[in-house]
Amino acid sequence: MSRISVTYLALTRAPEPCVLVSPKPGACVSLRKLDISDYFAIYRDVGGPWRWDQRLRMPRHELIAYLDGPSSRIFCLSDRSRDGEVLGFCEFDATDAADIQLMNFGVVPTLSGRRFGRLLLGQALTAIWRDDAPKRISLHTDTWDHPKARALYLSVGFEIEAEKMQEPDDL
Repeated sequence: MSRISVTYLALTRAPEPCVLVSPKPGACVSLRKLDISDYFAIYRDVGGPWRWDQRLRMPRHELIAYLDGPSSRIFCLSDRSRDGEVLGFCEFDATDAADIQLMNFGVVPTLSGRRFGRLLLGQALTAIWRDDAPKRISLHTDTWDHPKARALYLSVGFEIEAEKMQEPDDL
């Protein structure tokens, strides 16, 4: 398998409050606890086009413990006009409360490029910074992610810490 370019980013100050108007009436962002079935459904819907597989390879009992545990923070973009259908998610791991990791983020492919991702990310970052008060939020993105992911992260205040070529299995 060929090496991929990985960019490591960090947000070290509170983001500007998200003042975007929802691109669709009825769309809302909220913190939720997802069971394993709901988590896998949105993970596959969002991550399928981008080859996400880390959570699919994770032992089921470990993922369930993580989802049920105190460090998991999952913000969901939902459509109230469609019985709360989940259209995207932003997952944080707050195991280290000072350095929270943004683990997974995205919207379903039909919403890509329509500002739903910006809305979700902006509101989730604002809430996690307000409620958990981290010193830093970190993430990595790579060439297999959405081509505009890196630009979106930079636009909301993340800064590049490092760029490396890595084997996909090393992520």
